[in-house]
Amino acid sequence: MPPHFEPLKTVGSPQPQSPHVAVQLEATIDTRCLYLCTDLSMPVAMDTFTCNSCEQEIPVLRARLRCLACSDYDSCADCHVTKPSTRAHSSNHKFEVYMRGIKLDVDAKRESPPSPPKAPLQKQNYTRASGATTSDTASRVSAEPYWGMLITSGKTPSPILSRLIAAIFEHFASDSAEVLQPNEFCSLMMAAGRSAADFPPLQIPMDESASAADLHRLDAWLSNWYQSFPLDHRTTTREFAPPPPVQPHNGRIRFRDQLLHAVLHPTAPIAPDGLPLLSRQGFEQYLMSLAMEDPSDLSTRLNNILLALSPLTDGETGRPFDARPIPRTCLPSSPDPQVMRARMLEKQEKEREQQEQEMARRHRAEEAARERQEQQMALQQQTQQIALQQQQAQQIAFQQQQAQWMAFQGQQAQQMASQGQQAQQAALQRMRNNHIVNMNAAEARANCVGGWRVDAYGNKVYHPGYF
Repeated sequence: MPPHFEPLKTVGSPQPQSPHVAVQLEATIDTRCLYLCTDLSMPVAMDTFTCNSCEQEIPVLRARLRCLACSDYDSCADCHVTKPSTRAHSSNHKFEVYMRGIKLDVDAKRESPPSPPKAPLQKQNYTRASGATTSDTASRVSAEPYWGMLITSGKTPSPILSRLIAAIFEHFASDSAEVLQPNEFCSLMMAAGRSAADFPPLQIPMDESASAADLHRLDAWLSNWYQSFPLDHRTTTREFAPPPPVQPHNGRIRFRDQLLHAVLHPTAPIAPDGLPLLSRQGFEQYLMSLAMEDPSDLSTRLNNILLALSPLTDGETGRPFDARPIPRTCLPSSPDPQVMRARMLEKQEKEREQQEQEMARRHRAEEAARERQEQQMALQQQTQQIALQQQQAQQIAFQQQQAQWMAFQGQQAQQMASQGQQAQQAALQRMRNNHIVNMNAAEARANCVGGWRVDAYGNKVYHPGYF
């Protein structure tokens, strides 16, 4: 059974007679707190009305203020507070209040005195738990008329959400800059309740203890993260403070002091266009992406920011935003199917591109491996050919050396044979000469001495000698 709220007292008007209706409309309090607590079993009128100021349809469960001075002029509660006067309507006109098609017995004029101070709220972490207590429900019902539906039918932020986004951005942007530095965006994410587990840049310290390598790693991660949505941002080059000068020792700078200074204060590397700067439009794109993909998470983050930065001032009205938690019903009840379908198609496209890139990488790796294998085989064949050529050259050289040796030995043998023949011929010649000399000597002796001889015919003939 839905919770039932006691009717609240009104100033300058009698109590409502209906037991199901209670209205709070005080002339001395900001009329932003105009709301109705009613039993949900009460029938609802089906007639719809359009606000003549913002030209948006006024929800049936919201208050409708009908001007008694203008002809057919209706206004929603938000425009009644933020835009009390237009060309055709004045804030001094009296009005009637309708809720759920029922006219409420209220006779009050719109005045804008300063809002009374609100009791500070204790900081707490908002989670996605579905359970809610009676006090949570009361806070939700009381804050819902103030915030309204934060996402319009055109999937754009409502005026109050745009002003809240601008206030959050201006709170973290240094010197009213139109961009968020990486450390400023990380501070915003910490205020939103992010942790280092789901947002890795928070692991890097944001003070002077962070090294240049850590800051470059932070810039690279955020740059890739911005491009993954994509979010509107621009890039520039990160500049580092120059190191302190070398301190002299006894009026002079020693070489070891310079070495120690170079070790303690190394030169920071420069990454051209490596510093990402998130614009106001990019921050709005991020929140709208959360609203379309995970509205429950956006509700948690916005409430954490409101609690961490309370009070935030509305730039248009000059008043603080309502410090009460933003009801979950002010955001879409579920993720937008078209955006989720587009994200799914984009994710599938990225996965397909990654698969194609992986296949191309594997193909390049296989081609490179095949080329290396072919090169190795060609080198091995070339090495084998060179070894074979060297072996053949060695064999040819050995054969040539062996042939030369054999030729030399043959020449030596021939030379020795010719020398032997010459010696033999010389010996034979000497023997012939000696035989001739002996024959001549014998014949001369025979001729001198005389005696019997055998002639050519074999006959013995006595030949007398000369002596």
